[in-house]
Amino acid sequence: MGYPNFVLIAEGRSAIDGGGVKLKRILPIFKGYRQIFEINPFLLLDEFKIENEDDYKNGFPLHPHKGFQTITYMKWGSFQHADSLGNQSIIQEGGIQWMIAGSGIQHSEMPIINQDKRIWGYQLWINLPQKYKYIEPYYKNIQKEEIPELELAEGNIKILFGKSNYSSVGGVENPYIKLNYFDVKIKPKMTLLFDNTVVNFEDWILCYVYWGEIILTLKNDSRRIKKNQLSILENGNKLEIYNPTDDASHFLFFNAEKLNEPLVRYGPFVMNTETEILEAIKQFQ
Repeated sequence: MGYPNFVLIAEGRSAIDGGGVKLKRILPIFKGYRQIFEINPFLLLDEFKIENEDDYKNGFPLHPHKGFQTITYMKWGSFQHADSLGNQSIIQEGGIQWMIAGSGIQHSEMPIINQDKRIWGYQLWINLPQKYKYIEPYYKNIQKEEIPELELAEGNIKILFGKSNYSSVGGVENPYIKLNYFDVKIKPKMTLLFDNTVVNFEDWILCYVYWGEIILTLKNDSRRIKKNQLSILENGNKLEIYNPTDDASHFLFFNAEKLNEPLVRYGPFVMNTETEILEAIKQFQ
C-alpha cells in the first residue's frame, strides 16, 4: 500500500447564499481570478456555523437543482425541508438530508429557530455520472439514530456514507458513485489509519478540520492541517492521520472516485454540455 500525494490546502471564503445566509464556502476552490480548481465529483462544500439568527433566519427559499446530489449534515439546529415531489420533513440535529436532483427538482430549506438560536451544518454537492443525470429525483431524511457511530480506542467515527476499515457496519450506500463521508474525532496523540478498503489510487481524498489539528502522512513528507483548513490528496491507497495536540481533534473525511467526464456548471445546474445547461434554465423559467 502507498501513501497519497498532496495536492493543495484551501481555507474557504465568506459567502452569502439563499435568503441572505452567511456561510463559509470551502469548495469550489478559486486559485485565481475566475479560475476554479475542480475536484469532480466534489462540486461544493459550505459550512454554515452561525450564532446570530439574523444571519440565517431567511434560510434557503424555493430553488431548483438538476444533475447532481446534495447532502446536508446538521451538527446543531434543524431545517424544514419541502420539495416539488411533495416531501416535507425536518432535518434534525445530528441528521442528514440526502437529495438526488437528477432530472430536476425544486426544494426549500428553512431553519427552525431553537432556544439558543445557533445553527451549524454542512452542505455537500456530489456530481452524478453522465449515465445518471436524468434519473428520477429522490429524497431521503436520515435521523441521528440511524447513523452508525464507532467508538474506538483512537477516537470516534460517525459513518454518514460508505464504510470504514474499522467495522463491517456502514452508513448510507450511494448507488450512483463511490462515496465515503465520515465525521471523525481523534484523541490526543493517537493515530487513525484508513486502508485500501476505504481509499484507492483512483480516488480523491479530502479532510476538513473543524477543531484542533491533524498531521497526514504523505508519499514523500507529511502535512499539518489546522482548524478551518481543507486538505486535498490523491493517488494513494492508505491514509494515516495523527493528532499532535493535547486535546481531541475533529475533522470531516470525504472520499470518492474521480469522475473523469465533461463538467459544465451554472448556478444550481451541473451537466455535461452547455446545451444541457440551456435546457435546464428553460425547464425552470
